[in-house]
Amino acid sequence: MSASSRWLVTAAFLLAVLVLASSQPAFARLDSPPAVELAPLLAPDAPLPLNHFLCYRVATGVPVSKTVKLQDQFDRKPRKALVWDPARLCNPVEKTHNTKVTNILYPNDHLVLYNIGKHSITPTLKVQVRNQFGAQQLDVFKPAEVLMVPSRKLPHGKPQNTDHFKCYYVQGQPVNATVDLKDQFQQIPQTVVLQPFGLCNPTRKFHKQRWTEVLHPDAHLVCYFVQPINFTKTVTTVNQFRRENLTTTAADLLCAPSRKKVLSN
Repeated sequence: MSASSRWLVTAAFLLAVLVLASSQPAFARLDSPPAVELAPLLAPDAPLPLNHFLCYRVATGVPVSKTVKLQDQFDRKPRKALVWDPARLCNPVEKTHNTKVTNILYPNDHLVLYNIGKHSITPTLKVQVRNQFGAQQLDVFKPAEVLMVPSRKLPHGKPQNTDHFKCYYVQGQPVNATVDLKDQFQQIPQTVVLQPFGLCNPTRKFHKQRWTEVLHPDAHLVCYFVQPINFTKTVTTVNQFRRENLTTTAADLLCAPSRKKVLSN
């Protein structure tokens, strides 16, 4: 068979297939919804490569006063942010909830939270998050208020496996769960986890002519208020911005590794 004959046969076959498909009634092609509508909104919980963190308010610090570029999953392009004063220091924490112990994965990985803005007075989108406290719907307020920076807390080693995070103020129902917590400062039994405070997206950061890329795009943090626990200690931290001394005043946030799904914007 010549090449032209083979081409004619192939074309005739494809035409017959198209005619057959178009001759089917509409209900025959739409008798089941698309797979995306049958899939669960979020996959079942799976271990995320991220610590839980217990965050301590810190006494007023010196502003960083440096402009960086940030881009997270809510941004179509990088956005500039002016980094201000430190707000909190977060230790990796062991959490016990309903007899289940979640151990610290990366004991060297700490976070320093810096103020970068003020959120709007009305929410801009809705998300669903899922973590060890279950699934929860949150209203998210833009722009981001806080930048979480992986930091070394002396005498511990350098952080190895934790992203930068851009955190947005959120509103949602309180968890009202009781947990036991143990970090590098203290052991805290029977702590009540209250309403959510922030949703933190992993973010890429441009600083000193270099991008720090996201390691784990699926691993987010949702930070919840806890009953404040007074604790004063001065520590030295080192990160991409500087070396500084921070004095804690009280632990007031528990940040839980979480998955996120945008519902509307």
